[in-house]
Amino acid sequence: MSPEKDNVRVVATSAVEMNDTQKLQPLLAEHVVTPKVAWYLRFNRQLVLIGLFLGLMEMCVEDVRKDAFLSLENGRGSTPGPKRRQNSWALLTHDFWGLSWRWRGVVGFFTLLPLVLAIGYKQFLGGNTTRQLSAGEIGASNEYGIDFPRVGTWAPPNDSIYLLLTSFAPFQTASEQGKGRYPTEFPQAYGYNTLLLGNDSAAILDIPSQQYMTKLQDKLGDGDYFEISATVDAYVATWNTSTPSFVANDTLWDQAFEKNIGMGLSRINLYVTGRESLGILPFDDEGTTNPRIFIGFYYDSPWAGISSHTNRSDPEVERFRQRAQLYNLSRQRCQGKWQLNSTSILLLAGDCSSSNSSAELPSPDILEPRILQPFEYDILPPLMHTYEYLVDEVNRIDSPWLRATYSTSVATMYWARGLYMFDRAESLRPARFRYSPTEEAVGWTRPTLRNHPLLYTILVIQPVIVFGTAGVGNYPPFNTTETIQQAFQILEKHNVKNIDTAQLYGNSEKTLGEEKAGSKFTIDTKWASGFNPAFSPTKENIIKSAKESLEKLGVSQVDVFYIHAPDKNVPLEDTLAGVNEVYKSGAFKRFGLSNFAAADVQKAYDIAKANGYVLPTVYQANYNPIARKQETILFPTLRKLGISIYVYSPLAGGFLTKTKEDIDKGAGRFNANVLGGLYHSLYARPTLLAVLPKWAKIAEDAGVSKSELAYRWVAYHSAIKKEDGDAVIVGASSPNQLEQTLTDLEKGPLPESAVKGIQEIWTEIEHESPVDNYHK
Repeated sequence: MSPEKDNVRVVATSAVEMNDTQKLQPLLAEHVVTPKVAWYLRFNRQLVLIGLFLGLMEMCVEDVRKDAFLSLENGRGSTPGPKRRQNSWALLTHDFWGLSWRWRGVVGFFTLLPLVLAIGYKQFLGGNTTRQLSAGEIGASNEYGIDFPRVGTWAPPNDSIYLLLTSFAPFQTASEQGKGRYPTEFPQAYGYNTLLLGNDSAAILDIPSQQYMTKLQDKLGDGDYFEISATVDAYVATWNTSTPSFVANDTLWDQAFEKNIGMGLSRINLYVTGRESLGILPFDDEGTTNPRIFIGFYYDSPWAGISSHTNRSDPEVERFRQRAQLYNLSRQRCQGKWQLNSTSILLLAGDCSSSNSSAELPSPDILEPRILQPFEYDILPPLMHTYEYLVDEVNRIDSPWLRATYSTSVATMYWARGLYMFDRAESLRPARFRYSPTEEAVGWTRPTLRNHPLLYTILVIQPVIVFGTAGVGNYPPFNTTETIQQAFQILEKHNVKNIDTAQLYGNSEKTLGEEKAGSKFTIDTKWASGFNPAFSPTKENIIKSAKESLEKLGVSQVDVFYIHAPDKNVPLEDTLAGVNEVYKSGAFKRFGLSNFAAADVQKAYDIAKANGYVLPTVYQANYNPIARKQETILFPTLRKLGISIYVYSPLAGGFLTKTKEDIDKGAGRFNANVLGGLYHSLYARPTLLAVLPKWAKIAEDAGVSKSELAYRWVAYHSAIKKEDGDAVIVGASSPNQLEQTLTDLEKGPLPESAVKGIQEIWTEIEHESPVDNYHK
């Protein structure tokens, strides 16, 4: 709870009613930093609006402060008369030093508050917010293929040398000429398309087409970027594990020279000591659609530049043969993730190992050897300065980067040659030169304030709180006018505006009507369906009982009218027809469900929509730190249908405030004979009982009570989100407990250690956790 919200509301409700601007300011301030809104506002507009709201807050405080303070001072019966008059006069004349010490503290706090907050929110600069684009926003131009980035209007030279250099350079830079820190985890991404899959394998990924990238870049503002992920094709070079046996395989070497395009062994001197050379021998693999290549550096080579050797018995070929490594080329499906900004594209991560992507793709047209075998004058000069640093002065391998460099350079040289040929002659372009990707996701990120819980605290956030009244009018102490009115005052003090009741709650509706709760609060109630065998939720009974509820409550309309639980004996169509008739009469604003399974929620929604009935927009669910199964079995359906979630039983019916010994003794509602053993069956389970000491220890370490730990977790760390219209329903056994609960909720998020501890408890008990009071 931020200081301005807490104190402004306390002051206003102590003396005067807040005007509309004062009520609206905290709500708007919160929405400015809500991710959905923050993305559209961008960082600059966020700052402008937050400054505006802080200014409005100061105006609100100034507006109510004098009258409120005077009212408070003159209502203090214990203050001596002369002193009271002195304080009142000082408040009227803004005489700070004429105030008592206590009033100086209060006035000083409110004077400094805007300044403190103006400094506080600026601690959250440097954040960003991402929005996922829909398929419609992406459009039909989302082509990928064999391509390279052409930035802006600049047209770089499209030849194999340039292409190889731009793609290979980031990997080369990372290796620091063979002396850099070698990766310990794979895959590793480099540049815009290079993915080192392991020590002996590398991939060159297809990327978004230039047209597609340009379309996306045109949308970007200052500091914006896209994160794009998709399943694409890739050139993959893999070391052949049978390489050692191939050194002596004359048949394979004969094939290599026969299936080469005519250049034979191509080599370039590395000029380290003058006798080292790098050689390549690309060839078509007989019987397959994919090419192979021998590559390696070797020694005792004559001093020369670039040369070719077409005779397999040439001594130079024999020297190369002793150290050559065999690599297979293929096209495979891989996943890639890129970051695209207004000037560049960067490959962030990727993978080629998943079951649906690791199989080779039939790609004879993309790897056709007569056209696409690497050309030595394009390949060897750029690679020369990479490999020369991998050879030390005594002619031995001296870097773990060597095999990785082989893999990466092989994949890159085939990609560069292919792109050069496809780009210059459209007639050569294969079917998969351009294509639409699968599993594409595009996230648009913009700079905003950091979305941190403390920022919400500073900018006035608290969960919507609903006061549950199951005990009002039925049990002490909430069965007397004095106590009930005291509770109302506490609710007003803490700005709680909703009261939840039900036909099933005995005298609750009647008592709330007698106490005129509807004149001060928004009321929600429920039809007694599901739990009360005497109530059959037919269309007639739904209409009749709704009128009775309104008469008892003394109101013409409630906010939410729930079906308390499903009833299998009455067709849902009949029940919903009655609900819609009540809605058309103006008896309620919103229709709610409670204790329905996900499939039944969907069924109710579909029936209502098909018949033009009022749709359910609120759901009341059992939910607490040890009953979270609804997060996976129910909440996704509610979110999909746009239904807000109001949660009851944050304390697990009081279980989280008890000890194992209390439960074993059958304390309170955990007695097997109380309420039909409902709470005993829900929570008195071995695994749940075993974590009660851990729960108490987390609370102790956090310096909070066990009940406060539960309430604050539900309000600030659970799946309940105020921006989705969610709310927390609190109950109390006394006015003091109600005051304490609401005060606890205003303290904001828990320490991270407490949140982590609660998550560990959930992991331990999830398998034995209950669902809710109806499905157990």
